[in-house]
Amino acid sequence: MKIFGYGRVSTGQQTTENQRLELEQAGYLIESDYWFADEGISGKVSASQRPAFKALKVQIRQGETLVVSKLDRLGRDAIDVLQT
Repeated sequence: MKIFGYGRVSTGQQTTENQRLELEQAGYLIESDYWFADEGISGKVSASQRPAFKALKVQIRQGETLVVSKLDRLGRDAIDVLQT
């Protein structure tokens, strides 16, 4: 089973590398082909409208795992996360 990782930061001055490192420190080894990151995209933009998240959704299959460092990387509020 593949493990996918997703990161998001709001500004171009930030990087998702810390989020990826947090996941690795938690024991998730995510191959570069399965790491998706949206940089410079606000949490106000729904996940379904983010380029990297759209690409992730095309590639991930039932039974595979998606991990994020924090739930707020997926959405701005509980409703957005649930819809995702």
